[in-house]
Order: sequence, then structure tokens, then C-alpha cells
Amino acid sequence: MNKNKLEDIALIASVHTVQVDSADLPVIQEGETRFIKSRLIRNRQTGEITSKNIINPHNYEYQEILNYSKYKTVMQELTETVGLSDYSYSRIDFRLDSYEDNYLEYFKLNSLLTGLLTMKYRFKNNEPTESTGQRTRLKCSVYVKNQRIAVEYYDKKKESLDRFPCKARLEFRELRADGKTPEDVAHLWFARLDNLAGYYNVLQLRYNKSLFEHYQYWLEANKLTTSGSNFLTAFVRENQDAIFSIRQLEKFCEMCGVKNPASRAKNIKKTCNIECFSYNDIKSYINIIKVAITSFLEQ
Repeated sequence: MNKNKLEDIALIASVHTVQVDSADLPVIQEGETRFIKSRLIRNRQTGEITSKNIINPHNYEYQEILNYSKYKTVMQELTETVGLSDYSYSRIDFRLDSYEDNYLEYFKLNSLLTGLLTMKYRFKNNEPTESTGQRTRLKCSVYVKNQRIAVEYYDKKKESLDRFPCKARLEFRELRADGKTPEDVAHLWFARLDNLAGYYNVLQLRYNKSLFEHYQYWLEANKLTTSGSNFLTAFVRENQDAIFSIRQLEKFCEMCGVKNPASRAKNIKKTCNIECFSYNDIKSYINIIKVAITSFLEQ
């Protein structure tokens, strides 16, 4: 990976959306639904009614909240305004925004990050899911989700029709906060992220296994009777977002029966201009994320 890419990336962290649960039933005036949406839940056994409230604090004063002290002030004012005197967090989303128009430039790095999560934690599909524009063929997002957590990297410029300064967004969503505070949740994510780089070798092995199965199917579907070098290069070019290192590419070439996999991998990497990442690249990116969130919390 080009080291300048990590040096140049600037991520602005904040709390995005939260859900708070309360025994209080909010009184929401006209116009206040811009920052809070509430639904009432009746306990079938006791008949007690409680509220679940989805809050976007940035919409309270129509401005971005980029430090935690301001966030806490806004949350206090906001909840007092609608009559939530006591509540606990059931969901907390952290967002990391890039104001540079660089969404595609960092797509593969964030795809790797979400892929590493699937090596450690269980998700429904056991792999990141990508969405792609049907007409433009451009990648719109990559995400993983289970009942407790979700991570998504998406094209905020496209999603918002370029109405906001943010162009690319990475979100970490704690879907079952269980009363934890944003500080608690941040440190939960730090612990999860700290585990990921150690799964890099496992990821490459698993991805190669799936790539090889797909390659066999690809040859058959295209009625290609031999896995020649030109076919292999074409396949790798189409699937290079799932190849993260020259070592992984060498192993894949070896699986495909290439006689000199190291040389062939080097040539394919150059021909296809494949972006590769080291263990240290992953560690550095995770540190950038942690520093951004810590900076938000300490302000």
C-alpha cells in the first residue's frame, strides 16, 4: 500500500445515531421529529408502556457535533425538551467521516477491514456484502451485520446527493448497547479492532479457497477449456478487490497450477495494478480509527 494514503487520510469521528429506551413517554412537538422518532412498547405481562427513541443529535441544532462535550450538552437539552428525564442507551453508532472525495480510493482497505471482522465474529453471510450501482457499476457500500454489531463503509456523497461536506463514511454500530455509554462502546470497538490484524493470514487462505472455486466455475461458464495465463490475468483483474497481498496472489497462482507462481504473481500484480496491504498497514489504519474516536471523546 502506498504509505502516503495512510498519511493523507483524515477521519472526523462523532456519534451519529443513537437509540435510548425510557420509562418516560416523550412529548414530541411538530418539527421535532427531525431529531427524534419514538415508538411506544407495551409489556404484554404487566401492561407497562415504555418508549424506544431514535435520536440524531446533529439535527437538533442543525449543525455537526464534533466533540463529545458538545454531544452531551445537546443530548441533555434534547431529552429535557421532549421529556425524557431518565433513559439508557440500546444502540450507539459511531461515524468516521472523510471530507475528501476519496470514497473509491479507500474502498478496498475498508473492504479488508470488514472481511477481517468476519474471520473473528459470526455474521449472517460470513462475508462482507457489497452493493453496486446497476447502471454505473460503481461500488456503493460494503458492510457486515449481525444481531449485535454492524460495520459499513459507504459512499456518503452519493447517498446524500452531495448535500453534506462528508463524502465517504465508515460506521461502527452497536446494536445492543445494553445501557453502555458511548465511551464504553468506543472501548468495546477498540478491543474488537485490536484483534483483527492477527487474522490476516487466515483471511487470505479462506479468500483463496473461495476464489479458486469461483475460478473453476468461471472457466466452465465461459467455456474455457484451459486455465491459460491470459485467462488467469483476466480473472484476477475482475476479482482483485478480494486479493490483498502479493503472497496471497502467489498462493492463488500455485493453486491454479502455475509453474512459477512467484514470477507470475509479480507480473499479474503489475499488469492489473493490484493494491496490496501489509500487516502493518492494517495495524496503522486501525490506529487511525482509534485516534479519531479518542480525539472526539476527549474534546
